[in-house]
Amino acid sequence: MRLNPFTGFGRAARQCIRRVHVVAVLLLIGVASSFCARGQEGRLPEYQVKSAFLYNFAKFIQWPQGRFDSPIAPLIVGIYGKNPFRDYSKDLETKTVGGHRIIVQRIETIEQARHCHVLFIGTDKARATRMVEQLSGSNVLTVTDEMEIEGFQSVGAVINLTTTGNRTVHFEINVDAARRAELKINSSLLNLAKIVRDGRA
Repeated sequence: MRLNPFTGFGRAARQCIRRVHVVAVLLLIGVASSFCARGQEGRLPEYQVKSAFLYNFAKFIQWPQGRFDSPIAPLIVGIYGKNPFRDYSKDLETKTVGGHRIIVQRIETIEQARHCHVLFIGTDKARATRMVEQLSGSNVLTVTDEMEIEGFQSVGAVINLTTTGNRTVHFEINVDAARRAELKINSSLLNLAKIVRDGRA
């Protein structure tokens, strides 16, 4: 399997893949994760890159049987709180994962969040902690953003996106949180991630 966060994201993103230097292990399976230069146009925006990661996370996750109402039911990507993706979230809605078209929704309540398959809950540790606690048993792939490793572990979300000093996006996976959410993560994705455990049952 190839994990390419820019699959289907247009010519500029594909050109970016060819132009930037990325971490060698990512290059081995075709991942371009930097905010890439586009000639004189500057760099690909951070949250365009991160929206591409959300799409690819969904491709490498197996939800429990019955999590989708039907084989063609939509895959719901929720954004809790402020939406840093702006118009890039519209790109997600042009894509499908396993026959499920993607729908992006702004999330304000726990009831809305429980209907999501992927939930981006941002950088606010306190808000993220409350949301993850309330989602216990809901089979939601929770994604935090730019949290320190200790904060990510304490929140109990499944994935955390981080940006290095050279503007490369990486991610951490809390395998204990994935187990609690009954999500099966493809080994190709696990092999790219920094593995984190929080030791909770």
